[in-house]
Amino acid sequence: MRQSDESLIPALRRTTNTGSFSSIPNGCLVNKKTIAGVSCEWITPEHHTGDVIIYFHGGAFMAGHCDSHRDMACRLAEACKAELVLVDYRLAPEHTFPAAHDDAFCVYTAVANQLDEKQKIIIAGDSSGGNLVIATAVKARDEGIKTAKALLCFSPWLDMTLSGNSCQANQKIDPLLPINLANVAVKAYAAGHDVNDFRLSPLFSNTAGLPPTYINVSDVELLLSDAEAFAKKCEETSVQIQLSIWKNMPHAFPTAAKFVPEGRQAINEAAEFLAAI
Repeated sequence: MRQSDESLIPALRRTTNTGSFSSIPNGCLVNKKTIAGVSCEWITPEHHTGDVIIYFHGGAFMAGHCDSHRDMACRLAEACKAELVLVDYRLAPEHTFPAAHDDAFCVYTAVANQLDEKQKIIIAGDSSGGNLVIATAVKARDEGIKTAKALLCFSPWLDMTLSGNSCQANQKIDPLLPINLANVAVKAYAAGHDVNDFRLSPLFSNTAGLPPTYINVSDVELLLSDAEAFAKKCEETSVQIQLSIWKNMPHAFPTAAKFVPEGRQAINEAAEFLAAI
């Protein structure tokens, strides 16, 4: 990477270190926990069914952590009436592919194996975390691990080839995710691996047999095509899919639910999808 590109990484990390999204809403308990060797936070809302959400944060595989997503994670747990495991997976460029995917799958497998038959597991995430959601679900299906009840994805990054139409059409209007940052993330995390690998670009995976899936995305963001193309594949393979496209919202806006009313509405919409399954 060029020096100018490398400077984007600490800048991105600074934006996730503000502490603005690290608060714990009233009624939630948060406990640090290590699961399968991965640092996590186990979030328990005041009222829950015993089901568990595994949540993978976004940050272009280079930034993000529990502090940057705690408020949103608590809100999602409360809305879904489920406990939630917020996963602090390893980041690039210090840890390249498949580090994040290995961490994600190990945590999912460990949690799935400890639940009883009545407890359901849900996989959720935003942006690069949405990538981990789909890749984890595909691998769990292929390896016969307990199937998730549902997948919840907010602005998922599903095509690291960046070949979707919206990568061109929206690159000048996406208010949060610029194309140059996406290119830096591909170089930093993929680190020369084939980006057509489903673990890097889950859009190219076989969607047959995946759990019911909810996808939230904005019409002005870089990753709109990822969501649309994946939803089409789900329809073609008879996977229950709800694609919710919001107008003029920034990338992964539900993560800013503390400050953005539409973010709170989107979280409630995802919870309603889950409840209806």
